[in-house]
Amino acid sequence: WKRSALLGEYLLSSCTGTIQALTDASLAIEQFAQQEYADNQWIQHQWAEVDKAGRGGNAYMEAIVRGSHEQRRAHFMDMYRHGALASLATSLDRLAAVVAIIAGIKVTILRVDWGELEKTAATAARNVTQDSLRGRFADPGTPGRERQNRLLGLALTWPVLGPTDWLPWLLKSRNTATHRAARMSWNVMLGTAARRQGFTELFWRQPEWSDTEAMLRTDSEQGFQTLLLPQRPYDILNGLRESTANLVGALAVEANTLWCDRRADPALIVQNGGIWPDLDTADPLNFPGYGEPVKVVAKEVRVNPETVRRMKASRILEVDRHRWVE
Repeated sequence: WKRSALLGEYLLSSCTGTIQALTDASLAIEQFAQQEYADNQWIQHQWAEVDKAGRGGNAYMEAIVRGSHEQRRAHFMDMYRHGALASLATSLDRLAAVVAIIAGIKVTILRVDWGELEKTAATAARNVTQDSLRGRFADPGTPGRERQNRLLGLALTWPVLGPTDWLPWLLKSRNTATHRAARMSWNVMLGTAARRQGFTELFWRQPEWSDTEAMLRTDSEQGFQTLLLPQRPYDILNGLRESTANLVGALAVEANTLWCDRRADPALIVQNGGIWPDLDTADPLNFPGYGEPVKVVAKEVRVNPETVRRMKASRILEVDRHRWVE
């Protein structure tokens, strides 16, 4: 029961975490749009002042040299762009845990992410009638294995939910923004020569390549069209949000159906206990934090009733804690 309690709580947290990540992505995308709009309004105002003064040439660029406020806004735009990509990818990583638990397959659940889930799904698709996955999946030909294949198979349907390579582009962009060197910025002017509307920073077409490699491999005759994605970043982020949400939705519906069927018939899929590590195997950290401890003045703790229900189910309240060491 202990592993079931741990898995159950982690499953619920992963479900709410998936929703939270999608919400975070949506807020980041909308905040990016607002910040970019405000920035371009400022640019247009500065240029209007140049026109009013009858100046030209370098005066347009001199007029939009950023002060501290404008620099902060530019940093916020970068944060929201990268934050949206990170949150969309995070929603899929958290969803991977949901799918793995409900499918009852053997993975290292605290390490599983979307990439591993997709590889596992592809392996299952290649071994539908074979017994090479014994110990990780239900036996071939059983109703449980068929339901596992059906759920995991949905993870492989992402190509139909957006343009070519939308998901690899998203994941590679997230990984580059998180782990790799910062990329060069390419800003293009919006509007027309007669009616300038500001700038937007285009996304790289190949997010995993270094700047030098990307430029070396670009067709010089086609110019930035082969180096950068020509669409506005907001449109790309909005499209990624829709494609990701549709993928999450498809998997969530099937996962919910399978979960209900497993509750009605526990023998359909026997939960693999090996996906959760033994307790007390991880080394504790001794990080003391920074600064002074906050002064707690409250005499009681108010907890959401749903949280209380989950704590009771996990038997971690004081009345049940002794069961974990029995």
